[in-house]
Amino acid sequence: MIERDYSKFLKDDARLNMRLIPRDVWVEMIKHARQRDDFIEIVLEEMYWLWDLNELIAKAQSEGRVTSRAELLDEIMAEMGDSDWWKLMSAFEEHIMRSFSTNPGGWAEYLDPVYDLQEREGWQHRQ
Repeated sequence: MIERDYSKFLKDDARLNMRLIPRDVWVEMIKHARQRDDFIEIVLEEMYWLWDLNELIAKAQSEGRVTSRAELLDEIMAEMGDSDWWKLMSAFEEHIMRSFSTNPGGWAEYLDPVYDLQEREGWQHRQ
């Protein structure tokens, strides 16, 4: 197994530097974050939409509908205007950048190929 120093992806303030990650990989990381219950809970609470999600969960349960938080998040986002949609997407990006240093290995699936590329070609902005 190759040992990687994920701290190379961090800015001086210990936040993930998304500019070191190619855009297509960054988009996949955001998609992944939007599927994670822990990320959904934190981001929606920060953005004051957790109440809406909890209401949808209660409604789905009362209707006997089996669904995930991620599916209900998609329902909420489908009803949002562009401004709110972009704010929420930015909040997911922000949470990834803020929380990355606590578990960088959790993103290995996405970042290992990027790390290897950066090591080969020199650490530079990819976006």
